[in-house]
Order: sequence, then structure tokens, then C-alpha cells
Amino acid sequence: MTLFRVILGMVLLVGGIAVIAYTLYASFNIFTGNDPAPEIFAAEKSNVIPADGIDGQIQQMIQGQIKEFLPTESIFGILNL
Repeated sequence: MTLFRVILGMVLLVGGIAVIAYTLYASFNIFTGNDPAPEIFAAEKSNVIPADGIDGQIQQMIQGQIKEFLPTESIFGILNL
């Protein structure tokens, strides 16, 4: 029984080290730009129908300013990292 435990322990230890090594290698490739980051979060295209009148124009202006200040792609890019 002790030989079985020693062998099982070694297999689990080597497997754990292999998982950690692969994770570090994959992370290194993502942060150096060799591989793209996996896309877990993705932006959906919204089909907003503009409202008529002053309220619609103000809403469109505010949305435009927010999109210039903080683009949608950058938010999802940060979340995917």
C-alpha cells in the first residue's frame, strides 16, 4: 500500500507541476503578443433607433462622447486578459 501511495503522489506532483508550467507558458505568450487572448467576453452590436427631438439628439451626443472617451473594444480587451 505504501508503494502505491508513493507512486500516486509522484504522479499527482508531476501532473500539478505540468499544469502550472503550461499555464505560465500560455500566459507568457499572451502577454508578449505571440498568441491572442481568449475571447471570453465579446461586445454585442446594438441597433439603437435614434429618438426624434432634442432628447434624442442629446442622447446621441452623450453616447458619442462616451464612446470617444472609453471605446467598447478596450473594455472587453481588458476583461479578456
